[in-house]
Amino acid sequence: MITNRDITSRELLDEALDELVDSARANGVSDDETAEALRVRAAGIAGGADGETETGSEA
Repeated sequence: MITNRDITSRELLDEALDELVDSARANGVSDDETAEALRVRAAGIAGGADGETETGSEA
């Protein structure tokens, strides 16, 4: 289960991402879909989109 917690370090971010990937796999989301979603989010962050994806929703 993905936890709701403050991400205060890179280590905690990595742990949260591990949980996200594990949860997605357990619920039938393919690794390719997860990777694409993460790429879209990373591009938005790098582009200054303030966490918004191409659909305009926030995670």
